[in-house]
Amino acid sequence: MPVATVCCATSAKPKLSETERNQVEGEARFMRAMSYQDLIWFYGRVPLLDENTPQENRPRAPIAEVLVLIKSDIQFAINNLPHSFDAGTVNKGAAYMLKLRTAQYENDNATVIQCAQAIKGLGYSLYNDFVKLFLDAGIEDPANREVLFKINYASDYRGSYICRVFYNWASFAPTLAAVNSFFTTSGRPINDLEADNGEVITRDASYDPDFPFVNRDPRLKLSILVPGE
Repeated sequence: MPVATVCCATSAKPKLSETERNQVEGEARFMRAMSYQDLIWFYGRVPLLDENTPQENRPRAPIAEVLVLIKSDIQFAINNLPHSFDAGTVNKGAAYMLKLRTAQYENDNATVIQCAQAIKGLGYSLYNDFVKLFLDAGIEDPANREVLFKINYASDYRGSYICRVFYNWASFAPTLAAVNSFFTTSGRPINDLEADNGEVITRDASYDPDFPFVNRDPRLKLSILVPGE
């Protein structure tokens, strides 16, 4: 995040065209917004530092103030980043997704829908192979229009086992809420859902809680190991 802030402060100095400078600054603002988004999700109030802030031990700022910076950075990124299906680089679609996630955090459903429609309008769509989507073959497939932004890792890098010490194996266990979020094969939820307009999406009457994994969205068993599998 400090690198992104320095980049924002010095973007006008290099001998670049205005479009190129705005793109570089847009990439930096995207990274800063994403970093601050993670910080407030994990810690709540955090010190707020931008290109105009003295680098000192500042007190934690209210979340509302941090959100103002996040949303300003995201909007700049949307306005100045090019549209590209190269998910390994910061692009307009990724910026819209970041705006969507921020709107979800604020329970701003209207903006969530607006951003989702904008992403779809850019040409993104679900990949046709759910399993392959998470493998190199699917991630690198030029026809894949589902991945908006990805962080590449070195395949030959050996990770540390330190996570076992601090987290244990259960750190990756899914929650019941995640399991229940998968609809049935008929496209209905297993519990009644209240829509934003006050209407209720009724549960699938054929759902049997004694056999909770029967006739469920196939992606459930592809995502979560269920009893008996």
